[in-house]
Amino acid sequence: MYRYGAYEVERLAVSPVRRECSEEADMTGIIDRVRSQSIEQVLLALDWSDRERLEELRRFFRVFPIPVRLIPDRSMRDVLKYTESATSLVVDLQREPLGRVEQLLKRLLDVTVAFTSLVVLSPILLLTAFLIRAQDGSPVIFRQRRMGFNNQMFFIYKFRSMRVMEDGSNVSQARRNDLRVTPLGKILRRTSIDELPQLFNVLKGDMSIVGPRPHAVAHDNEYGRMISEYAFRRHVKPGITGWAQVKGFRGETVRLEQMAKRVELDLWYINNWSIALDVHIIARTAFALARGRNAY
Repeated sequence: MYRYGAYEVERLAVSPVRRECSEEADMTGIIDRVRSQSIEQVLLALDWSDRERLEELRRFFRVFPIPVRLIPDRSMRDVLKYTESATSLVVDLQREPLGRVEQLLKRLLDVTVAFTSLVVLSPILLLTAFLIRAQDGSPVIFRQRRMGFNNQMFFIYKFRSMRVMEDGSNVSQARRNDLRVTPLGKILRRTSIDELPQLFNVLKGDMSIVGPRPHAVAHDNEYGRMISEYAFRRHVKPGITGWAQVKGFRGETVRLEQMAKRVELDLWYINNWSIALDVHIIARTAFALARGRNAY
């Protein structure tokens, strides 16, 4: 594993000795190192005949939004396309989702849209806060832990629409005619006004206007075990709206197949990202806000 910065290169290795005993400790150490330092890419130097090990490491590194590259063994170097990395020829197993320029453009769009929306919608925000406080008391804002870009934890903001505020190992999704939802909360959820405080999440840099929708941590853990590609959603910042939402996958998820389809659409968005696509999704979301479909 290498970190390129000011000509600095660092190598970490998973010990081949007694691998079944040291595996968990080795992987934990690598996770900590990748997240605590500015790791720019991962290079794997493995025997290509060890298919099981290659697949195991590919699955492991998919949680990180950085390039993962394989150094070909000698028998394959002459027959494969490659990317030059430092002094080695490598094969891309996982590419970086957005380059530096793309990240900058997306951030500029996020800040512009979030700031403009807060200014334009400030009367609605203030009125909503007043009505929640008057009808149901404090708190006005509901904060819940979510997993964001590169598995970083953050608190998502919403106008409180329910009588209970769950944020633990067991979180129940809101359902149609859910008794936990307040009378005012039904209106807020139907019109998506309850999501407006997430504009502050965007300004803070925790979220983007467009991206995969973040789920409660308890649901993340559950879906991550059942859907193999779920972790790839964290290669970009989570969004207030997304490609899956404008395609109709919004609100309660009753069957695993529904979440699998969401993940499929989220990954399509990540792999095909462009500023034009973000603008398209924002425009479609704006037209759909008044419908309140699939939100209760």
